[in-house]
Amino acid sequence: MILIVAKNHKDAAAFADMFYFMGILSYPATPANALSESQKGFRSVLFIDGNDEYEELVSSIRAYSIDLPIFSISKGDPSRLSSFFDREFIYNGYISSLICDIADYQKAHSLPLIGTYRLSGIDASVNLGDLLFFDKTVHLTKTELMIFRYLISSYPIPAKATNILKYAFRSGRMPEITNIRTHISVINSKFSGIAPYQIITSEPRIGYTVMTPERILH
Repeated sequence: MILIVAKNHKDAAAFADMFYFMGILSYPATPANALSESQKGFRSVLFIDGNDEYEELVSSIRAYSIDLPIFSISKGDPSRLSSFFDREFIYNGYISSLICDIADYQKAHSLPLIGTYRLSGIDASVNLGDLLFFDKTVHLTKTELMIFRYLISSYPIPAKATNILKYAFRSGRMPEITNIRTHISVINSKFSGIAPYQIITSEPRIGYTVMTPERILH
């Protein structure tokens, strides 16, 4: 997941929506809640129009998440960007170019790649289109894929339905929380006959978890 931070929540949400359309989990935040959000399993943080006023916030995020790369983008002169970010990008209006830039940095530093969602023989990465369960293709809807990607990102910590709503859906386009159970049920039915066990399990008041051989053995 990628955390998008901007002074204006509307600006952060606009970028988060673009990542969502590309199939990448993202969440919009403002400086007021960026620190608390950054500790919830994100793989990177992206500041919109980052500058010196964010230095203290960036330092605080690093104190809690040492290996979390923190980026900034700007439409202006790169020389005006702040040096305390791991990498500063000039945004050219194409989200695909920005994703490639982030991926290049992650590859160079042996970090988990943006848009890659893999777990115990399950591959729900963005470049595939469909989900792969070992050598078998499972056709999921865009919504089902985003839910599955969030559960992979959360593993092994169970994901509450409220968090699935928060992180796997577009901001402002969330369904009723009761719909989560329906989506999970449909996903499980699509794995029937493909996986030798129920692929997503749930525990009351704890949350949903992807079932893996590791969990079965324990």
